[in-house]
Amino acid sequence: MSSSLSVRARKLLLRLVAVLVVAVGVPVLIAGPASAHHPEITATVDCNGIVSYTAKSWAGSTPEQMTNPNIGVYLKKGNSFDKVAQGAFAAPGYSFSGTLDIGQAKTATIRVKADAQWGSGVAAGDFRDVTVTVDATCGQTKVGICHRTASETNPYVYIEVPKDEADGHITGIAKNHDQVTWREDGIWRGVSHKAGDPKLDYYASGPEVCDDTTPPSPVELPTAQIANTCTGYSIYLNNTASTGDVTFVVTVNGTSTGYLVEKGKTREITETHAAEGDVFNITVKQGTKELAAKSFTIDCEKVAPVATITPTCTGYTGVLDNSGSNVKVTFTVVVNGVSTDIEVAAGEKQPISKTDAVEGDTLTVTVKHGTEELATKSFTIDCEKVAPVATITPTCTGYTGVLDNSGSNVKVTFTVVLNGVSTDIEVAAGEKQPISKTDAVEGDTLTVTVKHGTEELATKSFTIDCEKPVATIEPTCTGYTGVLDNSASDVKVTFTVVLNGVSTDIEVAAGEKQPISKTDAVEGDTLTVTVKHGTEELATKSFTIDCEKPVATVANSCTGYTVTLNNTASTVPVDFTVTIDGTVSTETVPAGQTKTLTGPVAENSSHIITVANGNETLAQSAFTVDCVKPTAMVAQSCAGYDVTLDNSGSTLPVEFTVNVNGVDQLVTVPAGQVRHVTGTLVEDSTNTITVRGGGAELVSSMFTQNCETAAPAAAVTHDCTSYTATLTNTGSNIPVEFTVNVNGVSQVVTVAAGQSQQVTGPVVEDGTYTVTVSAGGAQLVTGSFVVDCVTGGGDNAGGGDNAGGGDNNGGDNNAGDNNAGGGGAGGTGSDTPSNDGFLPATGSPALLGLALLLGLGLVAGGGLVVTGDRRRIRAN
Repeated sequence: MSSSLSVRARKLLLRLVAVLVVAVGVPVLIAGPASAHHPEITATVDCNGIVSYTAKSWAGSTPEQMTNPNIGVYLKKGNSFDKVAQGAFAAPGYSFSGTLDIGQAKTATIRVKADAQWGSGVAAGDFRDVTVTVDATCGQTKVGICHRTASETNPYVYIEVPKDEADGHITGIAKNHDQVTWREDGIWRGVSHKAGDPKLDYYASGPEVCDDTTPPSPVELPTAQIANTCTGYSIYLNNTASTGDVTFVVTVNGTSTGYLVEKGKTREITETHAAEGDVFNITVKQGTKELAAKSFTIDCEKVAPVATITPTCTGYTGVLDNSGSNVKVTFTVVVNGVSTDIEVAAGEKQPISKTDAVEGDTLTVTVKHGTEELATKSFTIDCEKVAPVATITPTCTGYTGVLDNSGSNVKVTFTVVLNGVSTDIEVAAGEKQPISKTDAVEGDTLTVTVKHGTEELATKSFTIDCEKPVATIEPTCTGYTGVLDNSASDVKVTFTVVLNGVSTDIEVAAGEKQPISKTDAVEGDTLTVTVKHGTEELATKSFTIDCEKPVATVANSCTGYTVTLNNTASTVPVDFTVTIDGTVSTETVPAGQTKTLTGPVAENSSHIITVANGNETLAQSAFTVDCVKPTAMVAQSCAGYDVTLDNSGSTLPVEFTVNVNGVDQLVTVPAGQVRHVTGTLVEDSTNTITVRGGGAELVSSMFTQNCETAAPAAAVTHDCTSYTATLTNTGSNIPVEFTVNVNGVSQVVTVAAGQSQQVTGPVVEDGTYTVTVSAGGAQLVTGSFVVDCVTGGGDNAGGGDNAGGGDNNGGDNNAGDNNAGGGGAGGTGSDTPSNDGFLPATGSPALLGLALLLGLGLVAGGGLVVTGDRRRIRAN
């Protein structure tokens, strides 16, 4: 008993020490290191929400102190900061500048932080914040005002205020401005005033109007402005600086009207009923002096404003597009009945968005211009539909692939990692995006991986190793003909044709051929023609045109023959002797012309055709018609598909068309040969492969790719110090995510196809643990146990009362100090529970067997006395 109490005392002491350690532990520093090294930032924001900032290093005494290779620029969003830019502090300026768009926000906080240690070795972490605010008067029309001051020697200063606030300044009732009076009698710009008279603001066309100069005659002082609108015009008549009343003469399209404006007053003349296309010629005069003139046409309907709305997983994004107009437009955005007016300047676009919606929210978003509805969408946030997929196909110049988001209703960001370098690519909902690398060379090794977040969608590692293209060159009477043959390759190839030193690059698609020729050479021309692929020479010929002779050709097909008699190089008629299977005929071809002879042939028939001119044989062909139809076969496996194109029974080449899920691929198979077309397939996809050849459909196959073979499994064990969860995915060819939950705390572990993995964790004495393992939405195993590893206290019988650890018939009475055996066979009265431990999910025989084995392990192990330290484990 004393031994047991001492153990418990030690436990309590340890727990007390642990509590004291936590209570007096070292505090965690939230701010960056206490160092003189820090970045500095200044920033301004314009009316369009564009922030201009400059980040600068602290004023250190040495270049190393001021140097930092990674300075992050962050924008505050809610309670966190998002990184939006990056720069570096380096000689000579140790600073950098940039801009960022805060959209429709009125204020923004920008942080500049050292993300790497300083050049002098000081740690990273120091930062500085700056907050900017958009001017509240942005977007408002402003006018000039001479604004009163309390000074007698400098009584006015020039300011610009929003137009709708100007009258308050002129009348003296503007907010936030105290009434000011003249302290002495005097004259200001020719107008007398008494001490105590109110000092009123007045309109000004510029700062010079606020100076006390000798006033000119009333004829020179008035000013006028003309502004055209979409419904006519506005004319501003300003007589605030004159010493008397003034008559302005306004002439509109030849019709003149006089307007009297009293001293110190202004007047506005407007027209609001003009129509699109109306033309105006307007002048404003005071006497003979022209104050303003303007000619214009009402042209406001160039391109009507448009709007777009795109649902996202957090709400929506959109664009208010006024780029085609020459006037400012007010858009109204209505979200679930709540309207917001947004002005967009002429020729501009304005992004809109909502980013705080959650899964299941229903939104109705409408954009209007006046009463016209420009765009509307009603939708429910539903982003858990079809996961994105990706494909990667090696080529001779790198790879091609597709980022497939066609099954989703939201935009997705894919990450393409090429030899460790990552690139993020956004793909719109329901769309696909091709990807490629085209500058790799023979022998390059590439590893390409496509991810969506942390999930790996596709990966391939390969070395560029491609079949070589071939080329032919045949001289003719007008130059040459030839073929650039890429039919044996599965990638696009660039051939270089060099004619008498002049190079031309020609691209030929995979599986294709490209004819080449020169047709304008003349008799006696010497040509050197070379075809290259990269630095490799595929074919070359040097020759001189010598064609003052008739020529003939014989060609055959599965249905007939063609004899061509060519006399284009001659200036006199020529007689050709044509012998077809022993039948002789004479064919006369005029100078400069050709003649064609044709005839039918039958399958398995043999023919000899000879063409002569005098005693010279120009052409001869002996052939047997052997046109057995080509065949094709489609094979499918977990590795993908394999299409066999069989032309082994034919004496002529055949062009096959292989259509895989709607995409055609043309493959030419030479006579007597077989070709294979292979590719990968997406798990659970439905595929259709059709092959045509020789003018007929040869085979069509439709199937679903399903290669998952065995369900995942799990087992859990424990001892006095730890538990172990063994996660098994050996029977599958795809990775599986297991969720291991210990006392309510979950851990997600991805186990690769065909692999197993263990997850371990600590346990403490007297601790109770419940462990559950699930995968694919199914529970694989679950159970609870209590760690009970105290030293046994029995006197003579192995820790039990009388019988080897059991209460009734548990041993043979010989498990004590004299016979350290196993305590006998264990009677039926054992303490071990009959149903506790780890049990598999119902309905899986394999997992049930595993759980039974585990239960037996707990029964046998839970009551087993370990002779090394006489500790035991009790199943709960």
